[in-house]
Amino acid sequence: PLIQIALDSGFNSKATFNRAFKLYSSQTPSEYRKSKRLKS
Repeated sequence: PLIQIALDSGFNSKATFNRAFKLYSSQTPSEYRKSKRLKS
């Protein structure tokens, strides 16, 4: 699950991970996952 990835990566919470992910990729983890599913 995403929360485990966030915690294992050193983030304190899923919200903090989501914020960092969005800053890096300009989309939320959910949006990223959906976009990759559509291309497959």
